[in-house]
Amino acid sequence: MLAIPLLIFGTGRSGLWAASILWFFLGSLTPWLAWRWARRILTVPAAAMTGILCAVWPLFVTQVGFFMSELPAIALLLASLLVASRIRDPGRTVRWGELLLLGGLVGLGITVRPQLALNDALAVVPVIWALRRRMFPIAALALGLVVPVGAVAAINTAAAGKPTFLSENTGVNFFLSQCNAGRVVAQGPHSIYEIESPVYTQTHNGRSYAFQGHDIWDQSFFVDQAFRCIRADGIGHVRVIGRHVLDLTVTSVPWPQNDDPGMRGVARVSNVVYSVLLPTIIAASLLAFPRRERTSRGPRLVLAHLLCVLPTVVVFVSEPRYRLPYDVFGLALLAALSARLISVRIDQPGRFRILRAAGSGI
Repeated sequence: MLAIPLLIFGTGRSGLWAASILWFFLGSLTPWLAWRWARRILTVPAAAMTGILCAVWPLFVTQVGFFMSELPAIALLLASLLVASRIRDPGRTVRWGELLLLGGLVGLGITVRPQLALNDALAVVPVIWALRRRMFPIAALALGLVVPVGAVAAINTAAAGKPTFLSENTGVNFFLSQCNAGRVVAQGPHSIYEIESPVYTQTHNGRSYAFQGHDIWDQSFFVDQAFRCIRADGIGHVRVIGRHVLDLTVTSVPWPQNDDPGMRGVARVSNVVYSVLLPTIIAASLLAFPRRERTSRGPRLVLAHLLCVLPTVVVFVSEPRYRLPYDVFGLALLAALSARLISVRIDQPGRFRILRAAGSGI
């Protein structure tokens, strides 16, 4: 996506300005899309608060200043969820154009940030289930998905000189997580490459590895090394997984904001406050929105999207930046809880009688 404005306007100052405008546009879409999607599954006050929280959330605002994949990933994911919810409206005629659009958005989202495939599945699988006996609409959805994914796979294959899907760093990422590695240096026949986790850079908690004779994209080698670490750890590997979950929260300051003196303090405070509140938000939502209530379906869906981050960090590397796309769901859940609390207080007998009388008059 970044290559598009650079291709049109060049790689100089004009291209960077065009890319900055594109990133600003994508960042501005986030609160609007979050509000529109929340409006379809949550109450009106909860949806409004979701949009406001996303608009002022410091980690979203500061992320706009960097050309990182999280920003377009959030916008594409929310757009996919919105279109999928519209398609599933009861009694609504399903249009092929909407299915193509949904497939295209999901395909673009996966190519930008493959980790969000679980969230996309939560949105797409119900649509496919509803269309299970209609092959042509499903084919339209599949076509929209295959086009962007196939295009990126073709570009990667041409660049690598061998069949390649979306990336060549899956193996080393799996190794980084399962071997509790913070730094890897690979000196292979074709390159010398170093990868260092931002968590390791800040805390130096993790191991440093160096390999001779293996390129960083030698996925089979790094996957094999990762499974060796798992076998060596045995039951103690649970500690490594627990560390990944913790690294998702407060052990470090989100990168790249950490490298900017003007953003570091705001990012640190925002990340700590959110990380401390998150377990309470999840526990309170389970109590406030019981499964038996029909009105709990929306908040429960938001919670499911939020928890999709856990399989990702268990299998792959973990840091607050990987949690960022899921913060929109945490903020939506906080908004739903706040709206629920406000409605309960208003509905208590003997309180806010003037407000309720005025409301009924309106």
